[in-house]
Amino acid sequence: MTVHTIVIGDSDLYDDVYAVWEAEFEGKTGPAVRAPEDVRYLERVVDRLNENVADFAVVIVNQRAKLNKTEKGEPDLATMTERLGVLQQRYPRTRIVLCLYEEPRFQQMIALHAARLALVLLNDARMIREYLLQLIRDAVRDALTYDAEDAATGHPSAKTKEEAPPELEVIAEFRFHIPDPELRLHMFYGGLPLTAKSVPIRGDTVLMQRFLDSSNEVDKIAKEPPSVATQGKLLSAMITLDEVGTQIMASGDMITEYERLANERIAKLVRFRITTSAERYPCLFEALRIGARPRPVVLEHPTYRSVFFGQDPRLQLEWSHSNPVNILVVVANVPASPLTVVSEKEQLSVSFKPLPFVEEEAKLFNRLKRAYDHGEPLDRADGELGEPVKVAVGRVDILRYEHNKPLLSKRLKKALTESQYDIVHFIGHTYGHPLPNNTIDTRLVLPTGDPTAAEALTLFQLTTWLKKSKVQFVYLSCCSGIPTAGGAGVTLTSAAVAQLFRSIPVTLGFRWDVFDERAFEFAEDFYTELFVHACDFDEAMQRARLNLYDPASGSEPMWVSPVLLLQ
Repeated sequence: MTVHTIVIGDSDLYDDVYAVWEAEFEGKTGPAVRAPEDVRYLERVVDRLNENVADFAVVIVNQRAKLNKTEKGEPDLATMTERLGVLQQRYPRTRIVLCLYEEPRFQQMIALHAARLALVLLNDARMIREYLLQLIRDAVRDALTYDAEDAATGHPSAKTKEEAPPELEVIAEFRFHIPDPELRLHMFYGGLPLTAKSVPIRGDTVLMQRFLDSSNEVDKIAKEPPSVATQGKLLSAMITLDEVGTQIMASGDMITEYERLANERIAKLVRFRITTSAERYPCLFEALRIGARPRPVVLEHPTYRSVFFGQDPRLQLEWSHSNPVNILVVVANVPASPLTVVSEKEQLSVSFKPLPFVEEEAKLFNRLKRAYDHGEPLDRADGELGEPVKVAVGRVDILRYEHNKPLLSKRLKKALTESQYDIVHFIGHTYGHPLPNNTIDTRLVLPTGDPTAAEALTLFQLTTWLKKSKVQFVYLSCCSGIPTAGGAGVTLTSAAVAQLFRSIPVTLGFRWDVFDERAFEFAEDFYTELFVHACDFDEAMQRARLNLYDPASGSEPMWVSPVLLLQ
């Protein structure tokens, strides 16, 4: 079986393809990969494919290639799309690649994909070579798996499999870090960024300030001791927040674009990103609904946050399931009685609530490991039989205070700097220590074995250790692990958390105090989605958040409390 490579209308592109062939395929065993052919017009390609109808081919077409020598001027993109679409349909064993000079517009991109064409931009020589190499390898793979019946007859069988081109994916980004907020739609093709478009969000200064103020009011009330009166105030504040948010999200163009995209069968809306400034970070953007949608965006689509620190963070997730995931669990349960919390520079008397579900949460990771090792379903804590674990679980180490061993902080430092973990999961308490610049130093509380004392580990110090590790994901299963202003002004109050955001790819924590049992249930739901169903972080977050959401209880905004940040 032979694989042909044909380049149409571009001598420079032909040179690139020839270099790929020479380096990777010339003289190699297996299906014969013919040296690339340099063809000037599209009509000649039809002749070549008819001559070799039983073979496989990769046809690489310059956007400006003409049909024949009599054609006047260059064909427009719509004409080229139509021509190549017909060609692709007629020759299913041929992979057709259209090489573009500039990013296509959004609707053009959808039309190109509907024609089942592969695409590459001519402004990136490295990407061109890598992508074309992969396409030729795919054609070789097709030839290797050529059906025996087809080989005997020498004619293409009806069973010949047509492979769809790489999926078109869209990430919809709410950009609230700029003076005039917008919804920006980023389109990816085969995992590579291709084109984008922006739609304004109605975010005038007065309306946005009202949203900030309303959000801050909810934040402040949510931190008050629970009572009937508090619940009433919280319900009223959430209603106000929703009313203001609805006005912000009332842009007709934005709603039209969203509805078109949500209903699109060709381009897949894979996730939302909420990009904020540090000043706007505490705002409850997770509560925003688009148009007349009954539920907030975060409950309908996988969604994550990013804080804009002057350099736009990446849009694509880089979570890999290919290697076993190593997990470090830090169990930091301290006595509930008043404690003297000792840090490097001071001592502070603090009381903490008991955490009766700490050990259940720690056992979750042992259950994950055992289920994966034995190929068994993951048993949930409520006794419900789950499903097998899909994502490979490597090491699971549980770190806790142990008598006659060094302090927990010293052992944590050693574990992070000497071992290779992918996930760090902290279970315990935190508290915020005010700093002179009106920010807060978030501190983790670690047991010492003394029932009257505990150790404080600053998030600044933890971040320093994490920078020397391979950790991709930090989960802070504790109250106010991702703190907000709470009435003291709208800002990202924890300077240490801000530093953590910039140092670790993915962070998950809670805005407010969370009941211990609810925190455990959320963690179990989240890791079940991450490991059992092999979801990405934001999809696992969405599914776990849904289990916190009670549409009949508007005064229970606990589903807003979890925050997932990617940088």
